[in-house]
Amino acid sequence: MKSKGPEKRYPRITDSKYAGQLTFKMWRSPTFEIREVADATEFVHSLPFLLPKKLKKLNHAAFYTLFVAQEVNVKAVIEKAYQKSKYKGKPVSSLLDPILRRVFQNAMADIFTKAKTSGDRHASLIKGDKRSFAKYARPRRIRDANRRSLAVRFARRYAVVRPEIVRLRKFVKGFDQQKDNSELKQALEKDFKARWIRCVTEGNALRFIPAVPGYERLPFSGIANLKDNITELRTLDWTARQLTVGILAEDKRSNPTKLKPKTILEIYIPLGNRILRSRKGRKLA
Repeated sequence: MKSKGPEKRYPRITDSKYAGQLTFKMWRSPTFEIREVADATEFVHSLPFLLPKKLKKLNHAAFYTLFVAQEVNVKAVIEKAYQKSKYKGKPVSSLLDPILRRVFQNAMADIFTKAKTSGDRHASLIKGDKRSFAKYARPRRIRDANRRSLAVRFARRYAVVRPEIVRLRKFVKGFDQQKDNSELKQALEKDFKARWIRCVTEGNALRFIPAVPGYERLPFSGIANLKDNITELRTLDWTARQLTVGILAEDKRSNPTKLKPKTILEIYIPLGNRILRSRKGRKLA
């Protein structure tokens, strides 16, 4: 007599295989649009559904397991996944920049070409074509030798500054809340003698901090003043890693090529650490 298989249950238990299959069924290619909001041009990719509602239509039991039986902040989860996800070994966030840059360049090339036939009296004097435009619009890649040297500089600088930023964070959190911003600024510049402290108290280090899942950052405004810097230092939930990279990005001597904070954090510091480890290994061999 054949033994009975495992008992079949209804509703179906949502295991990894079934959840993955439902995820595959839900996906649709995002739509793309441009939004001009305030002083920003937004590149917006949209999925034509809300995740919980879409899953509820496909399978109510899976919807209950994933979105009712537990509290889920879909926005926060997707933002965190965006920061952590990789495609063919590269961070997804780093792949989008060159893709959207190409869209931006092509749009500007079309605007330039159209200007040559506009009603302006100087239009006939405009020289060059799209090919020439593309040549000068594309980013200049740092030579590999310079790139490696810069990566080592960032890695070494990060290793020196980060422990001090850990101490600075404790200093700020433990500072008397009754004292005003000017007193905190004076205390910081007295206790921390290194040149980088000015990047925090008077510069744009806080506006250069890279996005880290679960922690806050400010959009870079290019405007720094005592009130905003010290208030933000006191109130924002920043990490030592974020502020250290913000300082490296702000400091012209550390970042002469004006690399983006995210590029410094995700590409240059890891590369510099790998180079330093390989040099250390050769010396020990």
